[in-house]
Amino acid sequence: MRLQLLTALLAFSAAAPAIAADAGRFVLLPPEATGVTAANAYPDLHGRFEEIMRGALGSGLAIADLDGDGRPDLVVTGKSEGLRCFRNQGDWRFEDITEAAGLAAPARAAGAKPGWYQGVSAVDVDGDGDLDLHVCRIGAPNQLFINDGRARFTDEAAARGVAVIDGSNMAAFADYDRDGWLDFYLQTNIHRADHRDGEPDRLFRNTGRGYFVETTATSGLHGVTQGHGVVWCDYDDDGWPDVYVANDFEEPDRLYRNQGNGTFRDVIAEVMPSIANSSMGLDTADVDGDGRFDFFVADMAATTPEKDLRGMVKRRLGGVEPLDRPDALRQYPANSLLLNTGTGRFVEAAHHAGLARTDWTWSVLFGDFDQDGRPDLHVTNGVFRELHNIDLAARSAEAVSVAEQLAIIRTCPVYREPNLFYVSRPGLKFEECATAAGLADDGVSFGAATGDLDGDGDLDLVYVQFRKPPAVYRNDYARGRSVIVDLRSPGPNRFGVGAKVTLTTSSGRQVRDLQQARGYLSTSEPMVHFGLPPGDTVAEIEVRWPSGRIQRVAGVAAGSRVTVVEDESLPPAAAPRPSPGWWREVAASAGLATLAREAPGPELIRQPLAPAAFNRAGPALAAADLNGDGLEDFVTGATTVDAGSVLLSNGRGGFTRSDFDAGAPVNRGPLLVADFDRDGRPEVLVTSGGNPAPAGDTDYGAQLWQLGAAQRLEPKAASLPPFPGPVGAVAVADFDRDGWLDVVLGGRVVPGAFPAAAPVALWRGSPAGFRDEPGAAGLGPALGLVTALLASDVDGDGWTDLLVAREWDTLQLWHNESGRGFTNASAVAGLGEVGVGLWHSLAAGDFNGDGFMDYAVGNVGTNTPLAAMPGETAVLYTGSFSGATGPQVIEAVQHGGREWPRRGLATLGSTFRHLPRRFPSNDRFAAAGLAGIFPAAELALAERRELREKRSGLLWGGPDGRFRFSPLPWPAQLAPLQGMLALDVDGDGALDLVAAQNAFDAIPEHGRADAGLGVVLRGDGRGGFTFVPWSESGWSLPGDARGLVATDFDRNGWPDFYVTRNNRPSALFLQQRAAALPRWRIGLWAGPDAGGPAWGARLTVVHRDGGRYTVEFQPVTARNSQSAPFAFVASDPRNPVVRLEARWPDGRTTRHAVSPAPSGSTLRWRATDGQPEP
Repeated sequence: MRLQLLTALLAFSAAAPAIAADAGRFVLLPPEATGVTAANAYPDLHGRFEEIMRGALGSGLAIADLDGDGRPDLVVTGKSEGLRCFRNQGDWRFEDITEAAGLAAPARAAGAKPGWYQGVSAVDVDGDGDLDLHVCRIGAPNQLFINDGRARFTDEAAARGVAVIDGSNMAAFADYDRDGWLDFYLQTNIHRADHRDGEPDRLFRNTGRGYFVETTATSGLHGVTQGHGVVWCDYDDDGWPDVYVANDFEEPDRLYRNQGNGTFRDVIAEVMPSIANSSMGLDTADVDGDGRFDFFVADMAATTPEKDLRGMVKRRLGGVEPLDRPDALRQYPANSLLLNTGTGRFVEAAHHAGLARTDWTWSVLFGDFDQDGRPDLHVTNGVFRELHNIDLAARSAEAVSVAEQLAIIRTCPVYREPNLFYVSRPGLKFEECATAAGLADDGVSFGAATGDLDGDGDLDLVYVQFRKPPAVYRNDYARGRSVIVDLRSPGPNRFGVGAKVTLTTSSGRQVRDLQQARGYLSTSEPMVHFGLPPGDTVAEIEVRWPSGRIQRVAGVAAGSRVTVVEDESLPPAAAPRPSPGWWREVAASAGLATLAREAPGPELIRQPLAPAAFNRAGPALAAADLNGDGLEDFVTGATTVDAGSVLLSNGRGGFTRSDFDAGAPVNRGPLLVADFDRDGRPEVLVTSGGNPAPAGDTDYGAQLWQLGAAQRLEPKAASLPPFPGPVGAVAVADFDRDGWLDVVLGGRVVPGAFPAAAPVALWRGSPAGFRDEPGAAGLGPALGLVTALLASDVDGDGWTDLLVAREWDTLQLWHNESGRGFTNASAVAGLGEVGVGLWHSLAAGDFNGDGFMDYAVGNVGTNTPLAAMPGETAVLYTGSFSGATGPQVIEAVQHGGREWPRRGLATLGSTFRHLPRRFPSNDRFAAAGLAGIFPAAELALAERRELREKRSGLLWGGPDGRFRFSPLPWPAQLAPLQGMLALDVDGDGALDLVAAQNAFDAIPEHGRADAGLGVVLRGDGRGGFTFVPWSESGWSLPGDARGLVATDFDRNGWPDFYVTRNNRPSALFLQQRAAALPRWRIGLWAGPDAGGPAWGARLTVVHRDGGRYTVEFQPVTARNSQSAPFAFVASDPRNPVVRLEARWPDGRTTRHAVSPAPSGSTLRWRATDGQPEP
């Protein structure tokens, strides 16, 4: 039933502006014109020096209609001066009514330490329909001003139980116990100089009519904090408001999940991949448009390399990688954009979005300022001095008294920084447009708030400043139209604080919630604003009230402001229950939750400036039938801590585990299971990776194992050629078509010599075993830093070629010259044009059905601190430089036409010992740039690499033999794609992609790539891929994913997935939505004399409508992994499979039928089983 409860439906209009419009920009209105003249003079910074130094610096404001005349008024806090209240008279004129409103600050006694004014909350605490004011103070009683409805206030804080004397920063109100009355969370910062770590936050429950009792002791709140931001948000959509708390310095943020019984549990370490290190302001919005609320938390990461080197680079050295706790929540000194996946976990996307670095930030505030239907972001910046400056910190540390410290700080200029304004773009991207929008104010700005101050329907902006009046901006920037929703309830929560409002339009859905505290120390106008792009029409407004009632309103015109009154006759609706995903994680119950731990290695001692560690390569994974019973078993490689494991299926959903290769001196993997000697029994080829041993060490030798009579892996007495270092990838194929499998081994790294090209080997198979082909048949002596190899007949000539993925290099294609050797065909194939990347994985399939093989290529992704700012390029130098012995690695970034070192003076100075003497001032070092630090001649002689492509994507094959590259959807860019599989997961007759993500091998200073949960990308058979939301797929895989294989665990013909993770238990994803479609697993098998899978064969599936796809049978199907040798095929009766074509490694092509086989069967075909292709 659609309830049209509109008490007002007004077209927006505005009086003639006092200042001429500036179409397309915000207009800064001068204080003398508006009358908003509060100076915020900060006259007594010395009075609370420690509090200032620890961050309790800012002040805030509120935009709210205090007198009920329909126009939002302003209340601003002066740090020492107290409140100033400005009544909105219309036409952008404001009257100072502070005295008349009863809000003037009392005189301070002579010599008394100042009680600072911090955040201000405009909220109806007593349920009488007008907005009261809660004011936070540091070192003085908090204030609660009760409004008589005509903007005349009385401070009743003491009588109502909230006259707290503490380091109070901001009060955030919500009805956390759902009794109808607004309660509040009191966020604190430092209060006393001897409490350097801050104070405990506090929780107050409204017992009715605005009287409060403190419930902190029984609430579940814990620890001390130095808070800056706090926001309520029902992130898990269960109907109970949760609260996110942003804490400065190393004290972690909190995410308190509401338990529904008056208590909270901090779940931040369970649901977040990482968080900011020194959190500042905080806001929430549906940033990615999926209907869920996300969080954005500011830090102080610099927007330029020089500013980073002046100060923030030191914060990255602060022990953010506790190696003794590999799963501990990490904090990084950069902003966090935390996207809610609906699975109970978040992914972090700030670098991808372009929001990771916004300078010394205070307020972050989302709003659809341009009214295009997507949330934009305003950021305030600056600080009274450059407190994080390395030189300033060193000088201050030498002071013998607080007075001397203060004198030193006063010699420094005010640290003015421009505010920033980001416009939302498609693909979860934000473009910084402050200058174009008229918002690039340079100074020191703190709390910000939005409201429709002139009644024209868009969001105007006000923020407070250091020693300046508030900045008042009129929005002439908005282009679209809007709908504004005012909420009113007959109950005590009169303004509907905490309600969730959904607007459905002709272009989709928008979701907002009404929260009172947002950004930093401030309250925006209590209404819900939606922007509408041109041509958009409104279908419906849905309000989910804090009571649980759901109310729908239709007939709303674009350009309207509507008031929706809660209908108390409606029953509360149950909280929405999440629908089951396609897969469910069941490793523990299946007995497959194996744990493989990895110890840190000595590699950074050998090469302290290397950007990553290489010892965390495992555990490798292979799926194969080891004992010939027709069931899939699993093998995982050993690590330097844990033995490898063999998991033999018992046919009843369980596994018998045995270990092998215990005490391995290096990481074991990749693994390959194949019948190399053609005796009908598969062997396990175990190569060695990681980086704990020096180059050339015999510990890196490969081994062959085979299942013995006791059903355990035993070493096989076979002589294998040596390999001089860690293996990055292995490929297996009969490259010369002599009937014996050959093996290519690509080196990962030369220990201690990154990024020198690692060796490559080609082992030719024969009846006598393997022999090492001289020069690797043209591949050698080195391929680069190899991360993945794919043996594939790229050009369709019947000979298996080799694709190579490399780090800090281009992709390569090596063409098989009819079994005689390989030639480099990368240039002919256009791979150089794709660019240098940090390529990680490869997967093959004809994704668009044109008959040419395409390839998915996994890269580092765009969500990386490597050259994260627009126009930046990451650069890597390798060479000999003065002051150090032997070749050294120097990371750099191109920015603003210059190159800058990525490492700071302290780090570089530990290797180049002369640099601290040459640069006694860190500021001079920061300004020098790379060319001012290292001699030009040495840089010119060094090998130089530019990282030109970070995106994971697709290489599209075609008749000209050249590939064209296109990126995968943005969720696939959030973390490195460690492994990919191409298969039809949903039975629609098109190839999809499933990928595991993350890489924890970066050095602590750079931070690990931990933002991803893996992705499922649904193919349309024509080359398009759509991301399947995590909540829909059920694919939620945090951690450092390593091995990924497809299997049919429950033998129903639908793909399940088994994944190993470094330092974390492995995961098994079991398909849950098995549709009633005929479904088979099909394997192509070599002839009786050869045995085993027909590696290199292809299967083409043709449907009635002509749609087709091709898969290639590969022993290595994802990085460090080997899947079982089967393709998953479904036949939808609406578009059934009409033909299956097999192309065999020897060039023969046959046709096959599956219709007689029962659905769910596993079929093994040989060439003799089919009809020859005419």
